[in-house]
Amino acid sequence: MNTKLKALLAILLIVGFLLIPIPGDADCGDWLEGYTYRKLIPITGQVGAGTDYQVPLTVHSGSKWTSPTSFDDPDSAWNTETLIYDGNTTTSGYTFTHDHYLELILDSAIDTDTVRIYGQIVDLTPPGAYYDIEVDIDLFYGADWHNIFSGTIAKNTWVEKTNPAGIKSVTKARIKSNNASYITRIYEFEFFEASKVGLWDYCTDFPNDIRFTDDGGETELDHWCEDLTADPAKFWIEVADDLDSNQDIYIYFGKSRASTASNGVNTFLLFDDFDDETFDAAKWARSDVSVVESGGYIELQTGANRWLKSQDDMLASIAVEGKAYSHDTTYYASAQIEAGCTGNPAHVSYSNLYCMPIHASNGRERLYDNGVLRTERTGLGLHNEEWLSFSLKVNGTTIKGWYISESNEISGTLGSSNPSDPFGFFCYGSLGGIYTRYDDIRVRKYIDPEPSVGTPGALEFRNISHGYIMG
Repeated sequence: MNTKLKALLAILLIVGFLLIPIPGDADCGDWLEGYTYRKLIPITGQVGAGTDYQVPLTVHSGSKWTSPTSFDDPDSAWNTETLIYDGNTTTSGYTFTHDHYLELILDSAIDTDTVRIYGQIVDLTPPGAYYDIEVDIDLFYGADWHNIFSGTIAKNTWVEKTNPAGIKSVTKARIKSNNASYITRIYEFEFFEASKVGLWDYCTDFPNDIRFTDDGGETELDHWCEDLTADPAKFWIEVADDLDSNQDIYIYFGKSRASTASNGVNTFLLFDDFDDETFDAAKWARSDVSVVESGGYIELQTGANRWLKSQDDMLASIAVEGKAYSHDTTYYASAQIEAGCTGNPAHVSYSNLYCMPIHASNGRERLYDNGVLRTERTGLGLHNEEWLSFSLKVNGTTIKGWYISESNEISGTLGSSNPSDPFGFFCYGSLGGIYTRYDDIRVRKYIDPEPSVGTPGALEFRNISHGYIMG
């Protein structure tokens, strides 16, 4: 075969290779190209949720192992306890005794069935030696302690222990050394968050390269990320399938140079982050021009009885959520959130609505129904001139609300069901020197109980490069 013919055949062979499609995943839409990984996310449905329900999902860029944030050493038997959750397996908390518990506390409850521990015991008798640990591990849930392990832990390695009772809402753990003659050192202790998603550092630009689909793995679902700089990040996904029963969705990630697809307008019934510096009269009605959008928020400025409300009627069962900021030189500022506004938002003492005043400057939250105080919580501390998250939820004759943290939630019973009227915000301006601000306002469907996220599936690697083999 001469040289020219060899060259021609080589070219034809290369062209032939270029026209061979890569197998697998070729039926996915082009928008999925480049997303290297995915996980299945099961969602437990609830009757009444229906279609297009907004479901929250917390996503970690790394693993789902979470450290305690504080401790309780009731017998003062342990030392340097904070080193047990400093993220460093070369520093430790320790005890010279045995049979004394150390409690390791989370800042809020998590769903978990597994913990892991890293430690050893030390014999100080020359020449010294290191051994496995005899230890008890208990978890606190259901208002009581429950033992999940009693026995030997291998030294100087991570050891996982699982609760035989399964996933529980846990607020803390406790450990007790059963080694009487040696120093017990615990280097790290962590909880595994079963209902949260860990991406094991496979994102290329967390959380921008994250997308969600339905259970078919192709139809993209709208979502909104509360804070694109946070890790973990909290997403809200509009699940299109009927959540009256259990459903699955997928999270896709791992694409280079992907830009965020976070979009609150497409995800919620109503959304406004007030970032365009222009008051949107299609969404909102206001008391007067003293309700101003600027600086990335909307402000109800100083003056008598400023208010803001939605132009459109909402569903009868809704959650109104966002952030509020209060300023008051007399320390009685209140950001008031209202549902069922048959008229304009008004003072709680005579309002024909359901509302939650956030008394940020004297640490109080209240729930009202047609001017009647249904329930309240006090002692939340002074928060004048701070941005605070809030939630007001109405379903049938039940009203719930919180600010600062969901752990502060209070609930009450309404005299009648919430009408499908607009919702709004109010500022007590008559006292003078008061103004309130709002941001990231969103309205979503709400039923009680809500659909919940189950344990995510395993990491799946995807061969999704479209095009042709290059040789």
